[in-house]
Amino acid sequence: MTRKTKILGILLAGLAVAATPARAAPDLRLEKVVILIRHGIRSPTKNTEELSRYAAETWPSWTVGPGELTAHGARVTARMGAYLRQRYAAAGLLPARGCPDRRSLLFRADSADQRTRASGDALAGGAAPGCGLSAEHAPAGTEDPLFSSNRRQLCAIDAERAKAEILARSGGDLDRPGPDYDKARQALQQVLFPDATQASCTGQDGAKCFMVTAANSLRATNGNIRMEGPLAIGATISESILLEYAEGFPAGAVGWGRAASPEILAAIMPLHDLYADLMRRTPHIASRHSALLVRRIADLLAETPRAGQPRMATFVGHDTNLSNLAGLLDVDWTLPDQPDKTAPDTAMAFEVWRDGAKGERYVRLVVHYQTLEELRHRTDDLHAGRLAESLIIPVAGCDGPQGLCRLSAFTNRLTGRIDPGCLSASSDGE
Repeated sequence: MTRKTKILGILLAGLAVAATPARAAPDLRLEKVVILIRHGIRSPTKNTEELSRYAAETWPSWTVGPGELTAHGARVTARMGAYLRQRYAAAGLLPARGCPDRRSLLFRADSADQRTRASGDALAGGAAPGCGLSAEHAPAGTEDPLFSSNRRQLCAIDAERAKAEILARSGGDLDRPGPDYDKARQALQQVLFPDATQASCTGQDGAKCFMVTAANSLRATNGNIRMEGPLAIGATISESILLEYAEGFPAGAVGWGRAASPEILAAIMPLHDLYADLMRRTPHIASRHSALLVRRIADLLAETPRAGQPRMATFVGHDTNLSNLAGLLDVDWTLPDQPDKTAPDTAMAFEVWRDGAKGERYVRLVVHYQTLEELRHRTDDLHAGRLAESLIIPVAGCDGPQGLCRLSAFTNRLTGRIDPGCLSASSDGE
């Protein structure tokens, strides 16, 4: 072979490679979305008398009863509803304007609490303003097993198994549950009792030094497991202070003027996250608490779309529900400009996408949320400014295009840790 022939062969080979068409990107279209969202901004669930012993000063008062959605919270939740409509209309799932077919939207709220029922109505009103939509729910004040299936006898928590799993997740030491624990409780101590440092509390006990000297423990009670100690109390208090900020309390009233900044809130919120990791994301607890909700979500994801079915189905529950599902899927996230991973109005969205060419269906997990400032900002205009944020959450083991999860593999993963006995306990309460 001559040198010229050799060069020509190389050039022709290169042209052949260049002429080979690249693998076409899949023609993915959004079919439906199933959403689990936490209720909006509420007052603390514990009254100020219960919390008063853990602070040097009097807790600020709220305009609503313990654990209820506030008027500001309802407005902010309506804005999240507007954001969801805007986002999924842009994806072709819903019409951009006007009242959508009522059958295309489903809002189901936990009936047990005012905050979830009212949040469901606010969310529906924001998603379809002026259309008369509201959230469905069981009789007000009754327990809905869809949101707390461990209340059913066949889905009760095995306290000893739960305790063993919690201890394993904490490395065998409840007083060392994570690397941020000591820093977070010291930061909270400076908010609660600024004159009582960890050094001055050495050898002391009582409420003033409780946060930095007391030990954590687990106790079985009524077929459940509960944590007692500074981690549990700190989780409640840190969230209560964050809610003051989100509600729009004056700076001087947020943590008595000592926590009115995102930086301080970020320093104390690890207590809430560490508690959730142990008491909500632990697999046995997560599987027993969320069994019926998981089945309902999996069924909706798997259904072949047809006329009359919801294209956006939304379940309005609690941060506990979000943590449960995150634990079952073994996913975690950090939200930019939001120190609470399951803050008010935070949503897990399970999007079902179809490959138009192959007909295969996939799931993508997205977290929609509002930053601290978006929660705090007061406005009655549903569309003023930036409404919310979104974050795609990778799920380990998903091998579909663009990191998507194959639908069957995803639903199997979601339901795989659920005890079949829980699912046969009853219908899902609908």
